[in-house]
Amino acid sequence: MIGPTQKTPPLRTALEQVNPGDHLCSIYENHEEQLAVAVPFIKIGLDRREKCVYIADDDNVENFQNTLRREGVDVDQALKSKSLTVLRKDQAYMKRGCFDPEWMFDFWSEAARKAVSEGFTGLRASGETEWVARGGRGLERWMEYESTVSHTLADTRCATLCQYNSRIFPAELIRDVIRTHSTAVYGGTVCRNMYFVPPEEFLGSNVAAREVERLLANIREREQVEHELRRTQHILLKDIEQRKRAEAEGRKLSSLVEHSTDFIGIASLDGQAEFVNASGQALLGIDGEDQVRRPILEYVAQEDRDRFQNEALCGVRREGRWEGETLFRHFRTGASIPMWQEIFFITEERTGRRVSLATISRDITERKRASAQAQTAQAQLAHMARVTLMGELAASIAHEVNQPLTAVVTNGNACLRWLDRENVNLEEAREATARIIKEGSRAAEVIHKIRSLLKKSAPQITPVDMNEAIREVVSLIGHEVFRSGVALHTQLSEELPSVNADRVLLQQVILNLVINALEAMRPVAPGQRDLVIASQNDPPKGILVSVADSGIGLTAEMSDQLFRPFFTTKPEGMGMGLAISRSIVETHGGRLWATQNDRSGATFQFSVPVTAAGVHV
Repeated sequence: MIGPTQKTPPLRTALEQVNPGDHLCSIYENHEEQLAVAVPFIKIGLDRREKCVYIADDDNVENFQNTLRREGVDVDQALKSKSLTVLRKDQAYMKRGCFDPEWMFDFWSEAARKAVSEGFTGLRASGETEWVARGGRGLERWMEYESTVSHTLADTRCATLCQYNSRIFPAELIRDVIRTHSTAVYGGTVCRNMYFVPPEEFLGSNVAAREVERLLANIREREQVEHELRRTQHILLKDIEQRKRAEAEGRKLSSLVEHSTDFIGIASLDGQAEFVNASGQALLGIDGEDQVRRPILEYVAQEDRDRFQNEALCGVRREGRWEGETLFRHFRTGASIPMWQEIFFITEERTGRRVSLATISRDITERKRASAQAQTAQAQLAHMARVTLMGELAASIAHEVNQPLTAVVTNGNACLRWLDRENVNLEEAREATARIIKEGSRAAEVIHKIRSLLKKSAPQITPVDMNEAIREVVSLIGHEVFRSGVALHTQLSEELPSVNADRVLLQQVILNLVINALEAMRPVAPGQRDLVIASQNDPPKGILVSVADSGIGLTAEMSDQLFRPFFTTKPEGMGMGLAISRSIVETHGGRLWATQNDRSGATFQFSVPVTAAGVHV
């Protein structure tokens, strides 16, 4: 029941804590107070499927039943189903014409046993006692009955409530009633009775000595209660101080939220927006709190809702937090606003239970615009680097184009000679014409490759065969390699997966690394210049491409600055080739690095994932 330091609960809530075996007394001054306790006591029992027995005075049966009806109980049905039995005193206490405690104990024990056998969860009994004040045979043993009833019925599933009118009974009897009940109901409050006297003391010998012992125990208990109250007061004062500090911190946090330029919002766990700060409302064109309270999906632009629901909301429910880009919707214009959004749960500090969904989001419109401008500038720089690189290869390109053109001229002259003979040799002329077509196509292919590298266009993300891209670069610079006295070897792994990338940009990286390798081998004696271009599958990173040379290698100083813009070891170089190459690889989600070979030269390697996350160069 109610402890000494617990806050007193409402009457009905306290009565709901009554369990089988509890023995209560209700002290009242009028019938309204009496029924205010008795009726909810019985109604709670009916709600719990307990069998309820009520013993009323002869003239109070109808009043009790009508009060039950006003509380919403179907009394007729309860009586019919035997879940409620209403008796008079002569049907229970005085059934044998004389009050007999032993018979009453048997009566309650049998009633509790029968209630359980009939499928009820227990027995709940209450009796009016005003008739006791009018006297009768055997009632001199009434307090003997009251003092032992709870002990006698302890092993049964029976809860009892005894009712006493303090205006009718003498003070001595009310005092004994209080002493014989462990729990008392008075003034609408259920209280643990610190004046309760156990039956062996109440009825036993040497009552004075036992009472002295009990009084001393009560004094000690009261001191303990007061000590507990003082301790509780100290805790409350400490809690108040902590609450004041928490409120001060809350005001600071509230001020921070309201003055933040970010969008800050809170929603219920089922996705209903509940709060958006002032900056967030202004950003999305929200007019007041009424417009705030709507499903959070309505804050997201129509074209981004499916992704947001499947990725962001599922992600935060699975991981507890999600971060990424979301398109918000302007409520007035309908325009889409790119936001970098972080979503997380607000949880209870002690239990960790999720209570709300929160977001802090930042408008990245200007950042995306600046990024787009930077990407455009970077793309222009990459294009200029390709043009410069192709200028350096002008002699090799001319050779690659001149070779098929020379063959075209030679085969054209041969064809004319076969046709000018007196006996025209059509077969030879046909073969010469076929060679012309073949060499012309070869020249066209070379020019196509050059135009592709020189072309200025937005990135084209397509499946790229890395080995084929390497072979095209090799065919383009074959004459340059030959002219440099370099022995070129390719070690291309078979069955490489395709890479989703921009073919031209990756070929620019390969071409740049090969040209740098050729230049690094110029100081090396002819016959010792080796160039190895290799490819291999490199899960989980993707595909690995390496360009290894036998040149002068790398110094420690060079390794630190190699990929920095404008760093170059060539007098005529701009120092942008490797910086741009690294940028291209990184925008494909990969990595470019260089290492010193064990013997001589250096190896440049780059890896790119099979599926690029996004290319912006």
